[in-house]
Amino acid sequence: MKPTSDSKPTQRMRLENTALRLLSDARLARLAAEGDRVAFAVIFDRYHQRLFSYCASLLRNRDDAADAVQSTMLRAMNALDGEQREIAVRP
Repeated sequence: MKPTSDSKPTQRMRLENTALRLLSDARLARLAAEGDRVAFAVIFDRYHQRLFSYCASLLRNRDDAADAVQSTMLRAMNALDGEQREIAVRP
């Protein structure tokens, strides 16, 4: 579902996001591979804090850790695009 020109999520998007949160990681990964950006957003929401904590413990700098998480998640999103194999999502 494409966002509207309004920057606030529509009620339908919020309901879709809530429903997707109930799905398994494997199902979310499959949907993200098929181009569903809301499914990828749910994956991001599910794992970004743990990934940030890990990066911050290694890098000892919150800004660098945030950059590492952003870079990692962008690469993950690009790698999922069109992927046919089953993907094991984990932090």
